[in-house]
Amino acid sequence: MKRQSLLLHYFFFLIIILFLEQALFSASSLAKEIDRVYVIVNSDVITQSEIDRELYVAKNQQRSNGELALPVKKLKKMVIENLILKKLQYQKAESIEIDVSENELMSAIIEIATKNNLSMLGLREEIEQTGLSYSEYKQDLHHQLLVQKLVAQEINRHIRISEADIDEYLEKNPNTTGRLEYNLSHILISFEANNERARSLAEELYQRIASGTYFNLVVREIAENRKTNVNSNLGWRNSDQIPDLFLDVVRQMEVGEVSVPIRSKNGFHILRLNGKRGEGVYIIDQNRVRHILLIADQITDESRAAENLMRIRKRIQAGEKFSDIAKRQSADLVSRVLGGDLGWLTPGDLEPELESALLSLSIGEISMPVQTKLGYHLIQLTDRRTHDIGHGLIREKAKLAVRSEKFNKKYREWTTQLISKAWIDYRVIE
Repeated sequence: MKRQSLLLHYFFFLIIILFLEQALFSASSLAKEIDRVYVIVNSDVITQSEIDRELYVAKNQQRSNGELALPVKKLKKMVIENLILKKLQYQKAESIEIDVSENELMSAIIEIATKNNLSMLGLREEIEQTGLSYSEYKQDLHHQLLVQKLVAQEINRHIRISEADIDEYLEKNPNTTGRLEYNLSHILISFEANNERARSLAEELYQRIASGTYFNLVVREIAENRKTNVNSNLGWRNSDQIPDLFLDVVRQMEVGEVSVPIRSKNGFHILRLNGKRGEGVYIIDQNRVRHILLIADQITDESRAAENLMRIRKRIQAGEKFSDIAKRQSADLVSRVLGGDLGWLTPGDLEPELESALLSLSIGEISMPVQTKLGYHLIQLTDRRTHDIGHGLIREKAKLAVRSEKFNKKYREWTTQLISKAWIDYRVIE
């Protein structure tokens, strides 16, 4: 009886063992099925889960960009090829000891959030809406930064562009200069109960500007006095974007010139031609500017930085040299040695807050303290000129195009070489 009991226990134990083995075998098979190896890339592998994730992201991007969906088979092939290249790039970076630190990665994430006017929490929410987790996003960004470093070392430093390369490009691409565009400023004096009053005001403003008063000073006065509606800067426009009523006048104007009042159904318009570009020409107003920068920190808070600049402004107005103070006190280490001089600037070169302050300055005048993301500034307008920078811009544009061509060629050669030297084994054939 005892022996029979032992045999029953033994058989029961065997059944449990067999059941557990079967269960473990089934779980193992399921795991392998879910995350099986698709491709071996040297000492690394690409799994099904990696491919599925990239496919999911690619499909989401197609939808969000409004693109036509590619056939799944074609999209999957592209995803696998991209993953192979990623693995090879990682391996190459590791072999030459290139890496991206956690500080570099976090700096890049903060910069992305700032550029998109998002908090860190807001950025996380935006990322998760794309179907990626935050950790997956960080991993992808880490790869992008790694490739940037790798490409800089392997490709960019080997690219050389000569003046002959630029000449050859311009000869082959004569339309690089583009169509003619005009940069315009505009004042509208609307009709009131008495149309004659509007005409008289328009004529008065035109005479002031024509006799030397800076256009933007007149605009500022109008806005402050609320005498009329002002829509000052129209920006760059081609001939199709300029009303026919203005176009004939604009075509005959020189850069810096102001039109006589032009009557329309809305009122009287005064135009100023700020710049002209295209067809080999880029004539634009430039400003010579210098500045003093103070940065708020743990010792000097924002209000104190602004107060310090006000005291500096009074000292300059009392006779001290702007350049001497800039050399001693400005936090801009580049312009500091030049007495704060920023050189000749075209519209758009400065922070928007500084551009706005500059518009209302006369030559020699110093602004009130201006806050930007860099800190607090005093700016002084030292000169103005109308200058043709077209030739230099055309050659710079051509240089960028030549660099792009050379980079694309070298990048293709580099990736082809990476792939040709690798051991790539497709374990799943579809």
